[in-house]
Amino acid sequence: MQEKREKNVKIALVMRGTPGSGKSTFSNFLKSKCGAKVHEVDLLHTSSGIFDWNYELADDFYEKNFNNFRKSCQNSESLVIADCMNLYYKDVEKYASCARSMGYHVYVVTADILNPQIGATRNLHGVELEKIVKMRET
Repeated sequence: MQEKREKNVKIALVMRGTPGSGKSTFSNFLKSKCGAKVHEVDLLHTSSGIFDWNYELADDFYEKNFNNFRKSCQNSESLVIADCMNLYYKDVEKYASCARSMGYHVYVVTADILNPQIGATRNLHGVELEKIVKMRET
């Protein structure tokens, strides 16, 4: 018996992980290969190609990133990605419940760094090893 497949499947990926764990690399791979609509909070902190984390605007940028993600879901994009740290359950669930409410299959993708020192050396944000170690403990 042949399995019945859904038409117009919509998928939302909620990325989570510390800086340098490969979230954006994976998201951008899916963007280039599958046409994913990626909502990367880091881009909101980038001006003229230069990343500059703005602590004063960080909360506003996270909210803007979520609103952009929600708009993509409302537009029924087939593959939508929330590319943020999302270290806490409440952060993941905000994106996941939004997408679920619009008929998306939701997957939480946790980028794993076996060695936090690797993340400290390859993250583009200057986040130090000690901070990454503390983030991994959350």
